[in-house]
Amino acid sequence: MEEALKANAKLSLKLKDSTEAHSNCLQTNEDTDAQLVDSKVAEKYLGEANYQLQRQVNDLLLDHKRNKNIIEDLTKKNTNLVEQNTILAIDLEDIVQVVIEQYEVGFKKALAQAAHFYNIPLDEGNFDVMKDFYHGKLMFLFEMTSKVILGRTLILEITPLGRSRYT
Repeated sequence: MEEALKANAKLSLKLKDSTEAHSNCLQTNEDTDAQLVDSKVAEKYLGEANYQLQRQVNDLLLDHKRNKNIIEDLTKKNTNLVEQNTILAIDLEDIVQVVIEQYEVGFKKALAQAAHFYNIPLDEGNFDVMKDFYHGKLMFLFEMTSKVILGRTLILEITPLGRSRYT
């Protein structure tokens, strides 16, 4: 019987150790279950965050493609406008030259007609662009103070270079 008591005591100790080990195992199991639940919650949150970030990346890529196409279109339009502007600038220079030539031809024609009809010899040096008729007299522009045209008084200003302008 003594052996039975010794075996019983040994088994009781083993039972106590097994119970403690089982208790520790249960606690570890509960901790692991809690960590597993936390991991699943974190995995769900990270999955949603990843999905949102992927949507934002996709939206940004679409915006980038649209903006790139817009920039290419605007660059093409700008190139076309620059080419058109160059052509128009050349045309404008040609037109300005034609207008100037027509003005000069018209001025020479009027001057020749005035010389012919009024017997004004242009080669004698009496013609002076700095003179004008004022109250029936040929006067220098800077001597005139005002001139009446069509019922309005125009003030003549003399610039520092001796040029005149009516205001």
